[in-house]
Amino acid sequence: MAARCSERAAGPGADTAGRLGRRVRALLMAAVLCAGAPSGPRADDEAEAAAEFAGRRQELQAEMDRLRARMRRFEEQELSLLGRVERLRLEAQLREQELSASELERRRLERTVDRLRFQIERLSERLVRRREALGARLRAAYRHGPMVPARALQSGAAGADWVRALGLLEHQARRDARDIGGLRTDAAELERSLEAQRRALSEREQEVRRVEEHRSALALAIREHQNLLDAVRGDRETHRAAYEELLGAARELDALIGRVESGEGSEAQEAAWASLGPFRGLLDKPVAGRLRVPFGDIRHPRFGTLTPHRGLTFEAPPTASVRAVFEGEVVFQDWLRGYGQTVILDHHHGYLSVYAHLSEAEVRMGQRVSRGGTIGQVGESGSLEGPQLYFELRRDGLPLDPEPWLAGGGRVQASRGGRR
Repeated sequence: MAARCSERAAGPGADTAGRLGRRVRALLMAAVLCAGAPSGPRADDEAEAAAEFAGRRQELQAEMDRLRARMRRFEEQELSLLGRVERLRLEAQLREQELSASELERRRLERTVDRLRFQIERLSERLVRRREALGARLRAAYRHGPMVPARALQSGAAGADWVRALGLLEHQARRDARDIGGLRTDAAELERSLEAQRRALSEREQEVRRVEEHRSALALAIREHQNLLDAVRGDRETHRAAYEELLGAARELDALIGRVESGEGSEAQEAAWASLGPFRGLLDKPVAGRLRVPFGDIRHPRFGTLTPHRGLTFEAPPTASVRAVFEGEVVFQDWLRGYGQTVILDHHHGYLSVYAHLSEAEVRMGQRVSRGGTIGQVGESGSLEGPQLYFELRRDGLPLDPEPWLAGGGRVQASRGGRR
């Protein structure tokens, strides 16, 4: 009896110490598992990446819509040689944007696949740990018989010991039920992640094929555009057709400028603008580029045709900023046959400046532009010679040689072999 009393007295303390030791070991094990587990992508990083992908996709879609709208403009001009050149150039740009959009979608899908792969690995590891923990408790119960709280209830314990044992038994039952529920939840989540990964992998494969299709379409569009340009330069009949259209384009520009000149404002309105005349030799170049073709008509070295060239042609990289040489008002901003995307500034007092072959115009009709203000970007719209800027300066409708008006003449190096 004394032995049993002493054993009963020592039992609760020893049992408490044992539980405390097991709890400490469990906490240490959890810390080791957490330290060794991969961190994976953070939620805020994923949200930032998704927003970046969405923003870039929206930009590409807007650019593709703009190019398609411009291409529709040339459908009725398909018989025009310059219209065909411009349409093929726009088609090449559109194919390039479609390729970029497909590449972007492929990268997004690859990121999704990587995220799902990490999620599947994490869920698989958690399932293994839950199964092992439940299996260990079941094996212990099988080996050692009823759990300690159950034995206390079976022994007929009374009072506080019986209530404590009942509470411990309920706690163990809730914990086991919770672990089993978590096991089922993780298993269902794992199955959903596996299915999502299968879909993402399938979509990625489809996007890879679309990337290759867009790449082939881009190469074809570039080749067709280049073949037509080569024909303009080397085939007599094609060159003659382009030459006739360029003559017509020059007449159209003259007529447009004539209409602008006829609509000049009153003397009071003119007085509100400084005159460009006193700034001869002081104007900045419209673009930071090399002067390739000076003022004067161009004779073709092979066919002997004389193409009007009433301004300066600057060689500059695509998207280089084009700036107003003097303050003025935008009186034309649109596509013009033979000149592409064109902006005309009215400097009043009889002076006008023309900026052609832009990729984009960044001004609107009626806008007042300050000296040095950006009006667009260098492009190759309407050009037969790649990216460049064509610049004219006119007084009372007549073309002026812009070189004497630019600081330093604007000349770095010029060649008479160029074309507009």
